[in-house]
Amino acid sequence: MTVANGLFVDSPEFEDSSLHQMSDDINSWPEEIIMKFKERVPSAEGAQMTVKFIKMDEETGTATGALMISTNTKQCYAPIIIHDFKMSPLDVFIASKKVLPLNQEYFAQAMGDNEVFKALEDYPNVNGGVGRFDDGNLWNTIYPPSLGRYSFASAGVYPILGDISSTIDGKAFTELLNRSPESVIEFQKKGHFELIKKLANSKVASAVEMNQNAPAVIMVSKKAPGKYNILQSTESVFAPALEEGVSRAIADLHISKHKHMHGDIMHEVDRNGEKLLIVPTEGSSPAPWIEGGPDKNIVNVVEPGYYVVRRKDGLEIEGRIITNTIDFNGISTGQKTFLGKNGMFGISENISALRVEKSSFKINVADVKIGQTGVFVCYREGEKPLVTSPITIKSIRTGCGCDGAMTLKCVDFFGIEMNVSIPYAGHMLKRPAKIGSVYTIPSDYHWSPVETIITLPNSIEDYAVKEASLKKTARPVKVIYNGYDRYAVRGLDKYANAMGADSSSMDSSQLKFLLATLGAGSVLDNIIKTAQTRSIAVIHGLKELPLASEKVACYNDARVKVASYCEKLKSNLIKEAAQMENSQSVDVLLSLNFINPDNIQRFVSKLPSLKATISNLASLLIASRLGIGEIPEQAASTAMNRLVEVVNGLEALKATQEKK
Repeated sequence: MTVANGLFVDSPEFEDSSLHQMSDDINSWPEEIIMKFKERVPSAEGAQMTVKFIKMDEETGTATGALMISTNTKQCYAPIIIHDFKMSPLDVFIASKKVLPLNQEYFAQAMGDNEVFKALEDYPNVNGGVGRFDDGNLWNTIYPPSLGRYSFASAGVYPILGDISSTIDGKAFTELLNRSPESVIEFQKKGHFELIKKLANSKVASAVEMNQNAPAVIMVSKKAPGKYNILQSTESVFAPALEEGVSRAIADLHISKHKHMHGDIMHEVDRNGEKLLIVPTEGSSPAPWIEGGPDKNIVNVVEPGYYVVRRKDGLEIEGRIITNTIDFNGISTGQKTFLGKNGMFGISENISALRVEKSSFKINVADVKIGQTGVFVCYREGEKPLVTSPITIKSIRTGCGCDGAMTLKCVDFFGIEMNVSIPYAGHMLKRPAKIGSVYTIPSDYHWSPVETIITLPNSIEDYAVKEASLKKTARPVKVIYNGYDRYAVRGLDKYANAMGADSSSMDSSQLKFLLATLGAGSVLDNIIKTAQTRSIAVIHGLKELPLASEKVACYNDARVKVASYCEKLKSNLIKEAAQMENSQSVDVLLSLNFINPDNIQRFVSKLPSLKATISNLASLLIASRLGIGEIPEQAASTAMNRLVEVVNGLEALKATQEKK
């Protein structure tokens, strides 16, 4: 860049209608400048304004300086540039060390308590702390901000375009460049050719990228030495994406992106020919049910332990079953007692339930209270637990004798009244016993209140019938074993077609991938085992995912409305971007043409970056007016004002979304 010796570079070759003609009397310039400022920002009427010139040439009618606007709490500056008795527009101001477009909204925010510009780049101080407009040589303090003119394009330099690159149609961008071939040359001069080349070669996003979800199911299979196929699908839409013939390094890279997967997975693929990877998801739905399959370990309870029982209405409840129930004489009743979550209680001679190997359930133990129904439970090390028959407490009397026993007046399930004594610790009884007219409970028995009495299944068949009545659906999926590792699937034709498979003859890897994507990952082995042993497996409760086309069609009306709004926000600023030295500004200006429903959320999240670029453009505009000829003033001005319009539109869209 060549810096002119005078105050300005060569005069403009054309008349700019935006320039304001100043009077020949330079003494009247301050009044004219203040009046011009008030015309642009009427809300500044009550502020104190002072014009300060840094340099002035009366003969040529040139000057640089600043209009200082002050209130009781804030102060800002509007740069003044006059050349040949013509003043550049007062369309930029500096507040809190931020360079901003001068309009009503920005001025009000900057001079009020709003901190919307807090994250923008500060103007640096020069000459040992002297501010930009206090410096004696204003020219030397103006420079293209941020990364400078010798920054070149790279993935890290373009944060917005990097985020939306998967949604950019390279053909559309190429057509825009073809309409502006001179801009391509300018991009190359400024070091941004790499960027537009990448965008021009971009492709429309794949189905998985369109869904914006990480893969939930990944099938890696070996097809040839050193060559692998990777089939992926997401959790909320059935849109399989297949990569064929990738190298081991690429396949390993795909897997390494999922941090929860450990071990040498590719070694397993080489050894077994395939590997199905299921990514854990939050809030996963219950596993599908297989008719007559080996997926339930239902037993007739003999040993005490933790079980899941099924209520009459089908609700499954986890709890503990105690097989030794005794009466208040200490004699076994031959019944089994279930104590479950939320005070659920059941008692029967036979109970069928699902055994639970590991459980965090704990029986609720509390102090006795009048009106409660409950049982006394005893745990002794090395012995099976004991539980009494249930009783209801009618009254409580605290004893005052030497043993201080508490006496309960109770009623059993048959309506027979009885008195129960609870002695303090130290009593030698091992089991409840009748002493006189009072039944005495050993001191290591604990009261457990119950809330709801339930009817329990008393046979495996009863449990299975209840389960089938709840789990059966109107449209089951059938997996038929054809032999030789081939399967026919009935009821999933549209999904098989979407993944390019034949539903009448699928291999095990295709079947596993399909069923895992539809939520059967935890019971895959049981499905295949049932199909192989019984020739058919009937499955209920698989997820019904929409196809990619169905999901797009479902939201088509909403997309049309958003797309029509996005069209108003689009700004084709290729020519303006080609003139920018600053890479961040180029990034933002080019990205504006790709505002669409898929990108709108990304743009809203980038509002701070967009506002920072407005500040950069305002700085470039000042620099251009002071003589940096490589930056056309009109390009910087147009880009700044168009970007302000886009930011205002995005702010309005953001406010609309927050109200929903």
